[in-house]
Amino acid sequence: MNWEQQLELIEREVTAKAQQDPAFAELVKNDYQEAVKQATGLDLPFHLLDGLQTPEPAAASGELTDDDLLEVVGGVDVSSIDISGMDIETALMAVQSQRAALIDDQIKKQLQDLQNQIGDSSQLELNMLRLQSLANKRNEAFDVMTSFIQKMQDSRNAIIGNMR
Repeated sequence: MNWEQQLELIEREVTAKAQQDPAFAELVKNDYQEAVKQATGLDLPFHLLDGLQTPEPAAASGELTDDDLLEVVGGVDVSSIDISGMDIETALMAVQSQRAALIDDQIKKQLQDLQNQIGDSSQLELNMLRLQSLANKRNEAFDVMTSFIQKMQDSRNAIIGNMR
């Protein structure tokens, strides 16, 4: 189970408890870290809880919230689908096809992000190669200058030796 799945599980546990217990829902609003600790038994640092959503208490009449409805249909906003003239099977197929389209979009976005990261790393490799090439040219220039200075010194010594 990866960290995102663990956070999702923690969020569900806190939400379920907050919807059942109004006092716990108040604790969630006032001290989210303590609420997570009471709901899950995990004492997580506050910076790790930044990605979690503070749950809203359930409606007093027992009605489902919009988030609950979205969870029931798998996160698909069914209001954009006109199911008035469809039987249940057709309506479910429409919802599933919309879900598949949303998942495809998410996968494409993640793939694009991954390609951008790969592009950044390949750009980094190119920059490292350029840096290495420049360092090699600097070393070569240093060697040429050292050789030139040594030849000048040898020439001076020869001139001075001839003058004696």
